[in-house]
Amino acid sequence: MKKKIGIFIFIVICSTVMLSDWIERIYIGRLAGLPGRYNSYVGIQKEQKDSIDMLVIGDSESMTSISPMELWKSTGITSYICGQSGQRISESYYMLKHALDYQSPQVVLLETNMLFRYTNTPDSLRSSISDTAMYYFPVLQYHNLWKNIVNDQIPEGWQSYKGFAIRPGVAPYSKGSYMKKTKKEKEIPQINLWYLDKIRKLCEKNKIQLLLYTSASPVNHNYKRYNAVLKYAGKYGIPYLDFNQKLKELGIDWKSDTLDKGDHLNLSGAHKITDYMTTYLQEHYMLPDHRGDEKFTKWDTMAEQYTTETGY
Repeated sequence: MKKKIGIFIFIVICSTVMLSDWIERIYIGRLAGLPGRYNSYVGIQKEQKDSIDMLVIGDSESMTSISPMELWKSTGITSYICGQSGQRISESYYMLKHALDYQSPQVVLLETNMLFRYTNTPDSLRSSISDTAMYYFPVLQYHNLWKNIVNDQIPEGWQSYKGFAIRPGVAPYSKGSYMKKTKKEKEIPQINLWYLDKIRKLCEKNKIQLLLYTSASPVNHNYKRYNAVLKYAGKYGIPYLDFNQKLKELGIDWKSDTLDKGDHLNLSGAHKITDYMTTYLQEHYMLPDHRGDEKFTKWDTMAEQYTTETGY
């Protein structure tokens, strides 16, 4: 009986692996760029191999703060947003591992909001196990995306600009100052620290420079969180940019630069963060300028489309 169960489990695992491989081979071109929580998982795989200089990981704060098209137009640096709405740091780790199967970035930007999103609970452990399973069996990642393909439900006009979706809406934040100085720290849950260490070590192993950053967000950030991230960054010599400390320098206006009352930046806010990041990357990293290279003409085409749509 035990032998039969073992054979059955083996067949199920093999079938799942084969199905994952089939979906990747047949549908990968159509899956990339579709709306859905895992579109960046597919999108980074479709990019020309070893063509991306910088990856961005994190939850939705990462998806609304850095625009790869604007960065390209200013510097010729290629970047891709591998963030997801509500991305857990365990997902970030496996997203990065997945991306490194196809890309060899010089820099990884990690947006820090996800460090505080999930606590040391049984749910977090179950999520961690689930994320591990989805990494080794990609068909689980593609579940919602491939349903769109099979049912021919691809929305017209949908466009993801290297993981960055345009969000021009405005809902002002009006509750005033939120970065009040204190020496206290917000504790980072142990399971999140464990995965942050794994990401740091994965970057070190692949000779990738890790940069921590916190997007401007009154709803999510405060000085206690800043102190906690700064302490970790200082311990391991990792550069850290907290844009909540640079609001005047950035010119952030909470009447016009937030999508949803201070939770996320909108297109205007992302433009200001990207403009700052453009200068920072040029001053601190030796990243190549691919403009004019025939291998990257599709980036020029997409950048033109982006400018037509956004004005940036």
